[in-house]
Amino acid sequence: MTNIRYKIFPQMREYDRMKSHMSIVPFAMLSGPICYKSKNIQTDDYGFRFTKFKDRYICINDIENFNKINFVIGGSTVFGVGSTSDNTTISSNLSKKTGEPWFNLGIRGGIALTEYIHLIRFIHKAKKIENIVFFSGMNDIYTNMLIDTRSNFDSSFQNGIEKYSCKRKFVSYILSKVYFINQQDIIRLPFKKMIMYPFVEQTKNKKEFLTNEEQINKMFDNFKRNFLLYASLAKQLDIKMTYILQPFVEWTEKKLSDDEISVFKYLETLQIGTEWKTTKNKLTKELYDRINSFLSNESNKVNINFIDSHSFYKTNETLFVDAVHLNDYGCEITSDFILNNIEKD
Repeated sequence: MTNIRYKIFPQMREYDRMKSHMSIVPFAMLSGPICYKSKNIQTDDYGFRFTKFKDRYICINDIENFNKINFVIGGSTVFGVGSTSDNTTISSNLSKKTGEPWFNLGIRGGIALTEYIHLIRFIHKAKKIENIVFFSGMNDIYTNMLIDTRSNFDSSFQNGIEKYSCKRKFVSYILSKVYFINQQDIIRLPFKKMIMYPFVEQTKNKKEFLTNEEQINKMFDNFKRNFLLYASLAKQLDIKMTYILQPFVEWTEKKLSDDEISVFKYLETLQIGTEWKTTKNKLTKELYDRINSFLSNESNKVNINFIDSHSFYKTNETLFVDAVHLNDYGCEITSDFILNNIEKD
C-alpha cells in the first residue's frame, strides 16, 4: 500500500526516522534526540529543538545571552512533529510574532513530570522569565488510559527498554506478542528465565489490573500534583504561568479536510490490533468533559491560567498530520491562540 501520509506530509518520513534517537537520561526519564542534525531538524546537546529567532537559531545554551526569555513546554507537538522545519514550530512562530526568544522544551514522548524536571534544570540560568506556557496533557491522558497495571509510579511511554541490546529487545518483544505478556516484565530477566516466564514465572506473578475509573482517578491525582508544582514555581519566580490542554483532533469541533481524512484512514489501517486502537476507544467525549472540568477546577484552586484549546480548532483547512500533531499552518495559528490567551491574563 502506498504511504499516502508521506505523499501528503512528506516531512513525516524524517520524524519516523528519528524514533531510535530518543535517550534515557537521569532524573528526567528521557530526552529528545541529542545533537540530531538533518536538513529540516536540529537539536542541541540536551535534545531540545532549535528555535528560529530573528536571523539565527537559538537553543538552551543561549538562555544567559538574553535579558528576558519565554518557555513553551510539552511533548512532541511542542517539539514540532509535523513541522516542515525548525522555522515553523510553535516556538519559532511565537518568537517571530513577539520579537522575543521562546525556547522549545518539547520532548517526544514526554509526560508532565518529565517536562517539569527538564524545566527546573534551566530556570536558574535565565535573567528574567516572562512566560512559561505548558502546551501539554495528551501524553499524560493517553498513558494513564493505556497502562492498566497497578504501579506506584507515573505511567509513561518510555520505561527503559531502549537501553537493552537488540537481541534482548527482539526476543522479549516476540514473547510478549505470542503469549500476551508485558515486555517490560521480561526484558530484564536472564534469557533462560525470559523464555520460561510465560509457562512458570507468569503464574507466580499475577498482575493486579486497574479498572477504567481507577485509571482516571490516577490521572487526576497526577494532574493535581502537577498543578501544585506549577503554582509553586510561578509564585516563587513571580511569573505568568499558563497551562493549555493541547488538542486531540477527535475532541475538537473541527471538520476534517480531505487530506486529513485520507491520512487518518491510512493510519487506521496501521493501527489495527495495536494498543492505540484499544486505548483510543477510552478517549470519549465524556472523558474529555470530565478532564476539562477537573483541570479548570484545579487551576482555579492554585491560581494557574488554564485554557482548553479544543474549541479553537474549527477551520476546515488542514491542520493535523495525525490525531495530535500539527502541520506548519496548525503551528502558526496555535501560536496566535497562545498569545491571545496569555495576553488576556
